[in-house]
Amino acid sequence: MENKKQPAKRKAAVTVVIIVTALVLVAGGVLITAYRLKDKNAPKPGDPVLVVSESSYLQYEIRNDEILLSYRITLKNPSDKEFGDFRIGGVFDDDYESGLILDKNADARETMTGRKSFSLEAGEKQSYDLVFSAQYFRNQNKPSQTLPSVIITTSDGREIKVSKAD
Repeated sequence: MENKKQPAKRKAAVTVVIIVTALVLVAGGVLITAYRLKDKNAPKPGDPVLVVSESSYLQYEIRNDEILLSYRITLKNPSDKEFGDFRIGGVFDDDYESGLILDKNADARETMTGRKSFSLEAGEKQSYDLVFSAQYFRNQNKPSQTLPSVIITTSDGREIKVSKAD
């Protein structure tokens, strides 16, 4: 009678091993995919850099429920290839935390032309007078005059938090 129990025990043990192996493989795949997605947006050699010494706060204006934050942002393309068709955004942590704006992320457009798409030739350094538009919370605080964290969104959807350089 014990001989009949052995195959059943082996079958159960093999089933458990198969299930555990499958779970480990699935979990590993999920972790690898999450790491690749996280790494996708990390700055890479050749990505544009923010030139802090040539970037500055300019002014702000309030229009109805919107605040317009103006900055001169200077970017440099350190690579030997054109970096084209990108958008610029800002992360305004201080103004969000103070209650001045409702969303800490804001897209930028060029002040004079209103254009929202940019490019940098190989080795080029370019200054842009930009307006970041955010929903105003009607708080009496004045905006922070520090530079926001600059985010470049490429045409393929990669979001690069631009590192600072001087």
